[in-house]
Amino acid sequence: MGTLAIETSCDETSVAFIRDKRVERQWIASQIAIHRPYHGVVPELASRAHLDNLPVLMQRMFKSIRRADVERIAVTQGPGLVGALLVGVAYAKGLALNLKVPLVPVNHIEAHLYSPFIGAPIPREFLGLVVSGSHSSLYHVKGRAAARLCRTRDDAAGEAYDKVAKLFGLPYPGGPEIDRLAPGGDPKAVPLPFPKMSDGSMDFSFSGIKSRISFMVHEGFPVRRRGRLTPDALNLLASFQETVVKILVSRLDHFHRIHPVRHVSISGGVAANRRLRERVLEWSAGREVTAHFPSSEHITDNAGMIGYLAEARHKKSVHPGRVDAVPNLEVGE
Repeated sequence: MGTLAIETSCDETSVAFIRDKRVERQWIASQIAIHRPYHGVVPELASRAHLDNLPVLMQRMFKSIRRADVERIAVTQGPGLVGALLVGVAYAKGLALNLKVPLVPVNHIEAHLYSPFIGAPIPREFLGLVVSGSHSSLYHVKGRAAARLCRTRDDAAGEAYDKVAKLFGLPYPGGPEIDRLAPGGDPKAVPLPFPKMSDGSMDFSFSGIKSRISFMVHEGFPVRRRGRLTPDALNLLASFQETVVKILVSRLDHFHRIHPVRHVSISGGVAANRRLRERVLEWSAGREVTAHFPSSEHITDNAGMIGYLAEARHKKSVHPGRVDAVPNLEVGE
């Protein structure tokens, strides 16, 4: 007996089967090709793609497991795009009623927080940085409680990557493209703004960096020559990535001084960024801190982390009729 999980919070449709906190099967249907022409996620298109993908993935799932194996269903309740969430929640409710099993609503951000520990022991206390195209937040997790320490005031880190990549004519998603190109430039070549909040908050802000680069490009910065990125463009991309990574690690360092934990988790799509991983590992090595990253199959939005959290933290099962999509769901609600 195990948990059948569904994830449809944004632009990946995913189903997974988890037994004894081990992800035995997982499939993800990406929507990158659908959203690439728009350089970002179009909510209506995402919802329609979930409607098409979810039945296909579930049919594949039930060819590999027995319906009698399903003890509960876990589904992403929020946060996320309202239309996308509604597709997953409605499908999960109908399936739970059909199979006569309880439904477990799961917080998407909380699932990311714990995704680096899939297949490993969960520390009692850790700092968790969730960085993606939609979220940039840092949490202090102690026992079963997770307190948010800071969040982004404007663009998420991954969103800033996508917008800067668009300015340089790079394909969507922009994060992997900039990460690939940045080593070819000088990360100290172009000074970029390092945000500080007027109210003294340690919240993230990435719109100022993006706006500064946008201004430079529109004022004639030499981005391309004969169809290729110029050395100056590579320097600017390297400087952008280095600044974003410094901001993320600076907040981690600040709150580690307040909460001197022995473990940190880095999760969300930006956790795949090579420079972020290098800097976090450098930072942690000097402080006797263990840094945890998700495996490749659990970095982007995925159902495995949804079902894993439902089992690992014994999330409460409820009657399907009591579950609704909550686009702005906070961790701990």
